[in-house]
Amino acid sequence: MRTHLGSRLSGFLFESNRAGQYTLRMVQRVVHDAAVSAGIERAVTPQLVRASAFALLLDARMPLD
Repeated sequence: MRTHLGSRLSGFLFESNRAGQYTLRMVQRVVHDAAVSAGIERAVTPQLVRASAFALLLDARMPLD
């Protein structure tokens, strides 16, 4: 995250090509397209991706602070 943000302290974490926030629909579309590209046939949502990433971090004993 530090690499992505650099010294930026404000604004959106991920910005669209117009320097604005992504819409909910666009996030859903990006996740869906990535799942299709990866050959995943199961329904994949942004919430599932977030929960899976969190579980991986917990399994790796990453600190939560």
